[in-house]
Amino acid sequence: MKPMPGIDIAICTFNRLGYLQSCVSTILPQLLGDHIGLMIVDNNSTDGTAAWASALADDHPGVTYIHVKEQGISHARNGAWKASKRKWILYLDDECRVSEGWIKYVWNLVVEDPDLDAIGSAYVAQTHGEVMSEAELEAFSYALPYTTRTLLQDRYVHGSPLMIRTQVLQALGGFDIRLGMRGYRMGYSEEIELQDRMRKNGYTIAYDPGLWVYHLVRPEKRSIGWTLRSEYMRRRYMRAYDPLPVRKASVALAATMAGRLYWIPVFGVRCLTKKDFSGRHFILAVCGPVMYRLGDLIGSIMTYSTKK
Repeated sequence: MKPMPGIDIAICTFNRLGYLQSCVSTILPQLLGDHIGLMIVDNNSTDGTAAWASALADDHPGVTYIHVKEQGISHARNGAWKASKRKWILYLDDECRVSEGWIKYVWNLVVEDPDLDAIGSAYVAQTHGEVMSEAELEAFSYALPYTTRTLLQDRYVHGSPLMIRTQVLQALGGFDIRLGMRGYRMGYSEEIELQDRMRKNGYTIAYDPGLWVYHLVRPEKRSIGWTLRSEYMRRRYMRAYDPLPVRKASVALAATMAGRLYWIPVFGVRCLTKKDFSGRHFILAVCGPVMYRLGDLIGSIMTYSTKK
């Protein structure tokens, strides 16, 4: 069946009702008639999400509630496009907030440039009132260096906001269910892998800076442990579909560890003499690159072992 003109905004969520409610509150007043819909995709939440979202859907014709039983963000995203009847689906994280006039901008974007296959944008980090350092703000935000809508040849847009034609997702089979978050289990790379397949099949991907959103940073993400684990898991999941030769990954890990040992005295001096270089910066500067390379190695070993 040919999809109807319009956009479904899909918020995939798991046990983050407060974030979901905040996100929806910025979207709901902006919904534009029959051509923009809001889909809340519940991936087995146990925090009251189902009751709240179901009631919201009953009260608002433009809102749809979907429950996806198979755990994982890729399952949830696939459930969204399979349920959608519109031409486009726009994925948003439940931690996102949009500015006034955002949906009108989204609609004008697809009207002005109807031949694109996928469009992404930037996000700006926010907290619940806590002050972030410039380094944290930069680390938790994302943007590409373009001031106008630009076709991307080799760069990637992140998974939120990410707008894709539903027919493209149907043709490619959607997101790889091996990748991405699964409940509380950390995982990544599902949108990167999809964009690689899109390019191989001749589809276009654009970046539009005007589509940007706010992205709330959950408190646990600001911890050292979460940051290092995230660094490791991002690379491990990337190597699930793009493995490195194990020897090459091993050499890179050994070289990185040697380099970090060399830099420890330098980082130590900075920690003692510079106010803007704390113990946190010291640990991340020493351990971050090692976790990055370790993810490359372990991910490649696991992938080659599975293929055998």
